[in-house]
Amino acid sequence: MPLPEGSRANSRSGADPGLHQVMSRLSKSLERDHMVGQVTTDLQRQLRVDRVVLYYFYREWEGQVTFEALSAPNYSILWVDWAG
Repeated sequence: MPLPEGSRANSRSGADPGLHQVMSRLSKSLERDHMVGQVTTDLQRQLRVDRVVLYYFYREWEGQVTFEALSAPNYSILWVDWAG
């Protein structure tokens, strides 16, 4: 189906602002995740420990592990391979 006259699907000015906002948030989230992952890895190496875990608390005694840095994959508590 042809686009209406005057529309510019590939133009920055004609881009959907909602889509742009979602893409911007996603980009910032990925940058933050990369930075936190790098910091946990650096901390694990500097402390010379097997595992560093970042735990996010929702409320008292409830939360989840959000990042882990490991000296070996078998120390993971996020991706446990129960079959192996």
